[in-house]
Amino acid sequence: MKLVDLFCGMGGVSCGAAMAGMEVALAVDAWAEALDTHEKNHPNCRHEIRTLPSDDLVLPEGDLHIHASPPCQMLSCAKDNATPKDKLRAVDMVRWACRFCRKYGTTWSLEEVASPYVKRLLEEEGVDYEVFDTSHFGVPQTRKRLLAGSPEILAHMRAIVARNDPPKTVRDVIPECRGTHIRNSSVRTWMTVDGKRELAVKTPEHFSFARSIDKPAYTVTTCPPRWWSEGSTKCLSFKPREMARIQSFPDEYVLPKNACMAHKQIGNAVPPLLFYHVAKAALATQK
Repeated sequence: MKLVDLFCGMGGVSCGAAMAGMEVALAVDAWAEALDTHEKNHPNCRHEIRTLPSDDLVLPEGDLHIHASPPCQMLSCAKDNATPKDKLRAVDMVRWACRFCRKYGTTWSLEEVASPYVKRLLEEEGVDYEVFDTSHFGVPQTRKRLLAGSPEILAHMRAIVARNDPPKTVRDVIPECRGTHIRNSSVRTWMTVDGKRELAVKTPEHFSFARSIDKPAYTVTTCPPRWWSEGSTKCLSFKPREMARIQSFPDEYVLPKNACMAHKQIGNAVPPLLFYHVAKAALATQK
């Protein structure tokens, strides 16, 4: 089975597919720098710099697993300045991706933020979905993402969650930790005010929140988390390779040389280990 990776970014999905034994055949994205990183790591794949949606893609022959991770920034709860028009435009992209994957894929999957807009769209399309925490799949971070796709894939992913395996921790993947805790560098947080959830600027007390390295990390974003030790007044930003390990990229995966670009691409990537399990389920349908 061959993978078609739409909105591929630097290749988190493709990396997981290759780990599972799936051939990475076609990768499409409009982000040239990320596609360049993808090509360095998947040189035998056909790469297309293209702005989606597009219905004239020339797809590989044979059995295909088509995956899409449409841009989620406008649908994220952290994007508090997105207008309703921005959100509807983003939903239209998800709708196109969902229909394209279902139409042309032998099996298919779609990954997105767990936005009410996306849930409502998938329900209208009659598509089953689930919101998964990536820590159930060996990814050392508590990152929740919505996954839709072929019934066999969702059944496989739900069975893994039901096993309730112990999660990997920061210490498990970064033996030489540079602090006893990690801190999220975001200056905003979700708070409950008068019974309503709203995004608010953190007070000084909120900055004292930190997570032990013996637990999974916070959700990785384009802004790297920070090392911190109790009693210290200093924080150290994660290096790109450290951040890539939290996202479950193998150490041999080539990263951009520019640290800021690496952080941006890693933060936007799908954790490879999450998709490894999706690819395993897709490959099992061929047997």
